Amino acid sequence: MIPGEIKETLPRLLIGILTVLVIAIPLSLYIYFNRTKTNPKPAPKTTIEQPKNTISYKNPTHLYSLSYPLSWIVTPGNTTALYSDELFYPKEEANGSPTIGIRTFVSIGPEWSSPKAYFNYLQNLPMNQYYPSNGRLTKLANVKVDDTPAVMVIEESTDENGVFYFSKNVYVYQNNILYVLMNSAESEEKEKLREDIFNQIIASFRFGN
Repeated sequence: MIPGEIKETLPRLLIGILTVLVIAIPLSLYIYFNRTKTNPKPAPKTTIEQPKNTISYKNPTHLYSLSYPLSWIVTPGNTTALYSDELFYPKEEANGSPTIGIRTFVSIGPEWSSPKAYFNYLQNLPMNQYYPSNGRLTKLANVKVDDTPAVMVIEESTDENGVFYFSKNVYVYQNNILYVLMNSAESEEKEKLREDIFNQIIASFRFGN
């Protein structure tokens, strides 16, 4: 037999115990999961660091910047009504033939309505195969410059004096300008000697200043 006083207090005791459990269990689970939860890793930095032993160059007229080797120099090249050049080469070859340059077209001649029209023409040509064009053996490939679609044109040809040359030029259109990142040499072997420098210039090339 359960005494009367206990009978009266038993329901209240059970209610109290259930109340404590209802509060304690969720609280315990909350504390447990928050203690064991792994803090999310911070997003990786996207800042592009400038390679060592390089110098920055900005062209405020044609709105681009890049990095080139510290031991090299830059000088203006040909400037015509159609285009303008900036040439990059080692200091010891100041009197030689520069092989790397940036050519900017604001006009492309009477046969094309605009630099953009010529760039669109290049994009629509067959890619990744060699074909003869104006006496040249040419190959095209899709690439990117500053995350912008570009076309690499690889040519083997001879100049007006019959001298063979090999060139690897990258065409990219932005800011109403057709940019040509140029790398040419007397042979494919000589061009490859500066391929790393050319790739560095392409990787560092940015539109705007």
